Amino acid sequence: MSDIERKEELPFECEWEIGVHPAGHSDDWEHYHPLAKSQKKAEEKAKREARDDMMSNPVVYMATGPYKPADPIRVGREVIEEVFGDD
Repeated sequence: MSDIERKEELPFECEWEIGVHPAGHSDDWEHYHPLAKSQKKAEEKAKREARDDMMSNPVVYMATGPYKPADPIRVGREVIEEVFGDD
């Protein structure tokens, strides 16, 4: 889990883990892993994916991230290190 707490948009899309369930049915949940620049956008994408999977009225119950992108060449190593630090 990332220890980065950011409300502002990141300079590139990162992976997030978003858990959703249908409103009123907290035992029927799914997790999605959208790429987004902010938690808000990741939550919106996860709810859209859930609706595409035929979930009615999806509600976000958990969000973790951002996680370091798997493809640093696409983003640029310097930008990643600026956000996540040097591993």
